[in-house]
Amino acid sequence: MGKVYPEIDGRLRDFIAAQPLFFVATAPSGVRLHGRGSSVAVTEEAFADRLAEFPAPPDVHAVRAVITVEVERVSDSCGYAVPLMDFRAERDLLLTSHSRRSADDLVVYRATKNAASIDGLPVF
Repeated sequence: MGKVYPEIDGRLRDFIAAQPLFFVATAPSGVRLHGRGSSVAVTEEAFADRLAEFPAPPDVHAVRAVITVEVERVSDSCGYAVPLMDFRAERDLLLTSHSRRSADDLVVYRATKNAASIDGLPVF
């Protein structure tokens, strides 16, 4: 049975940090973080400061933005219907492709290819 927590405690933090990030559940039970997010795009001045907050910042060729969520509610679920999934490896295609581009090329690429979501909404 699911439970609502007053905050992200040490046990939940460790559990969340150990999970590979997918847009589906990845563990026998699911942790849900509810809140409001804000973004800092790679093109904004504050981006470098936000990226530096990560213990192992990713290669910037593969990053569009840093998203921060102010968590207002923490809950979990039983996970009985969550499929079993295995994380095999990171894909390197994006880094390989983008590492061939200059900083100026990436600006043009992002402005033309990443300016809107697939449903036409402006990005960031």
